[in-house]
Amino acid sequence: MSDHTSIRYASSIAAAQSTISNVRSSLLAQKPHITIALKGEREGQKIPYAFSTRDKIQGEVTVVPQHDVRFDDIYITFEGVVRVWTENTGPTMGTARSEVRRMFLKMNQPIDESTLPVPRIAVKGMQYSFPFSFVVPDQLLDSHCGHIIQNDVVRQAHLLLPPTMGTGKSMNQDGNLELDDVTPDMAKIRYGIKVRITRKREVDGKQAIIAEEQRNIHVTPAYAEAPPPMDDNTFVFRKEKDIRKGLFKGKLGRLIVQADPPRPMEAKSHDVKHRAMTTATLNLTFIPSDDSTEPPKLGNVTTKLKYRTFFSTKSINIIPQRKSHLVDPYMGQYQETITLSSRALNGIKWRRGRDAEHDSTYGSRRGSDLSDSASASSFSTESPNHYYAEILIPVSQPANKALPPTFQSCHVGRQYELDIGLSVDVSSRLNTSFNLKLPIQVTSVGQHDLAAELEAEELPAFEEFFTPRSIAPPSGQRLPSFSDSVQEEAGQLPAHMMSNSTNMAPPPGYAFPPVRMLNVT
Repeated sequence: MSDHTSIRYASSIAAAQSTISNVRSSLLAQKPHITIALKGEREGQKIPYAFSTRDKIQGEVTVVPQHDVRFDDIYITFEGVVRVWTENTGPTMGTARSEVRRMFLKMNQPIDESTLPVPRIAVKGMQYSFPFSFVVPDQLLDSHCGHIIQNDVVRQAHLLLPPTMGTGKSMNQDGNLELDDVTPDMAKIRYGIKVRITRKREVDGKQAIIAEEQRNIHVTPAYAEAPPPMDDNTFVFRKEKDIRKGLFKGKLGRLIVQADPPRPMEAKSHDVKHRAMTTATLNLTFIPSDDSTEPPKLGNVTTKLKYRTFFSTKSINIIPQRKSHLVDPYMGQYQETITLSSRALNGIKWRRGRDAEHDSTYGSRRGSDLSDSASASSFSTESPNHYYAEILIPVSQPANKALPPTFQSCHVGRQYELDIGLSVDVSSRLNTSFNLKLPIQVTSVGQHDLAAELEAEELPAFEEFFTPRSIAPPSGQRLPSFSDSVQEEAGQLPAHMMSNSTNMAPPPGYAFPPVRMLNVT
């Protein structure tokens, strides 16, 4: 092929691509222009960062046709969709990708027929407006979670609305950039207002979409504190170590560090500037080797928050744990750790006392590296005078990071873990460290007090059920007599059955015949 022929061939391909592009642009330009505006947005009012449970999502849909368009129906829906994909790698099958996309919520907005043109032809340049109003529900329908589950706790968790996750760097409805919620690309949960204009095709009678538009809505439902997760040896609540004077020197004593799970971090969905906070408490017990030994100097304390996301293309029937993905090949797990703070413990003071509850032989030894409990018991009895210290550690939401509530749905779940590291300075060249891993929950509240509203809704029916009812006749009225009933039936009885007197005697009462006693001789 000559150079001249190649140039002509390339120019023909470019011309064909340009023609296709022009046709596509003209077809797109002919579609009706659809705008979805939230209530108060056009007036410059502030739009909430996120909608929560029982919040109203109100607004208006505006349709402006670019040319006369014949249509049949207009649908305005509020939808929630979850999308999950995983890659399973095997030695023989290579890499296999599985994906699931499921709509777990769909609410329809009724359209007033009087607002639609007759006949159904949208005139070019005309503006058609359709208001919409949705309320974020308390939970999903029971039919949403119809798969096999482990127990009712899992089902109740699956019927709660999941929060928006995995939106990336998209813009929110209030015009601000979405915060990073530390969600992998394999799991996405999105809500949105969707508009579809359809027309029935004459060939097969199916509905064809003429134009559609969607506006993403950030939803963070209200979540209360849930029961603590089961421990699969992931969490460490207590650590014990011997404190030595040097590498090959004697013992100074034994230090016990323990903590309970902190209170949940409460996020406010309607306030983007609010930072969820809580406090963790470390309880320290030092058992000296002799009465003259002073407790060691405390160094630094470091806190880290671990984001853990579970996702699966199959319906999850349990509350996942850290090692669940090792058992279920369809389940994936993504975790990321963010350092919250690190500070020196210069102002912490030890106090001396005698408290049997803090003895090293008391309570659980979960997470401890102590192997010989008998030696610990004999060690503690040698010196009953213990030193105690309490460290309050503030825990706050990471900067520029979103904090979705702790939840578990059919395909996606989110959990959190608080890692606390404590260093103890034995000498200028020797120190030791303690690491605890605590479960921590994130709850969410909206503008509505759900507990108070539910109580107000259920209290009237509850009180009415236990209100005593009177069965006495109304005051001032006489009970009907037998003669009254005869008069009322006068027009219904035959003449030969009617009595001449209205004062008919009542029928005789029932009586038992006398019992005759027989003497048997």
